[in-house]
Amino acid sequence: MTRDDFIFTVGYQGNRAVIDKTLKRRYSGKSAQALLQEGLYRQAFCAALYDSGNQQGGEGMAPVLAELSQQFHRELDVESAKRLFGVHRIPEEIQKVLVL
Repeated sequence: MTRDDFIFTVGYQGNRAVIDKTLKRRYSGKSAQALLQEGLYRQAFCAALYDSGNQQGGEGMAPVLAELSQQFHRELDVESAKRLFGVHRIPEEIQKVLVL
């Protein structure tokens, strides 16, 4: 699964990821910080998660978590952000994408 496919996934259907075509076309290739500035918090978190290799303390994750904590007025760690946004891991079993 590519970085942009993961960032702009809105759901899954079997072994397919369902991608938001409009957001992907407009914001493809943006950094996590750029996505934060656009107000795309879930996508920014997904970008940081992908860039950190799904690990807890990737370099790009700290500034994203700090900004999200400030925006939501509560302290967020990686696990609580995963629960908040419904993103638990980068799926390896996805074989196709459906762009809507």
